Amino acid sequence: MNYSFKEIMHSDYLDVCKMRSSISVKVRLLTEITSQNPNTWRVVGVTKAALRVFEKNDFQRKSGMGINRSHLVDRNTTYRKLLEDPKRDLNDWWTFYYENDKCVFATKSENMSGGVGDDYIPIDESLGLFRSKGYAWTHRKGVEDEFLRALAS
Repeated sequence: MNYSFKEIMHSDYLDVCKMRSSISVKVRLLTEITSQNPNTWRVVGVTKAALRVFEKNDFQRKSGMGINRSHLVDRNTTYRKLLEDPKRDLNDWWTFYYENDKCVFATKSENMSGGVGDDYIPIDESLGLFRSKGYAWTHRKGVEDEFLRALAS
């Protein structure tokens, strides 16, 4: 039988809920489980400060540039809520997880200061930009860089 990644993630999540391990262990496990989502940590915006950093780097993604994908709702908070109130229904679980997995590009200092709130420039998710690639994101020459260039102008 072929299961979707959502069904696999949800089944594994329910198994984690039953575990006797500490909450911190369960949160780490959920981080790994949710990494199976091909659109995890999806980018829905960019702060003005992060856009300026991209501009200084010719709109390329460079190592050490100090840009993070910052969750609008802290991942640990999301996972802890899921563990405290298990979502037995696949659709309820997916809706809660997916809505809370939104990220914006933010500077490292913005990310460390507790989040960016609503102060960001939205990016249309349907464009399929900045897709996850492990803990990084895709940043194709002529695609994501040109999008950011147009956004900055």
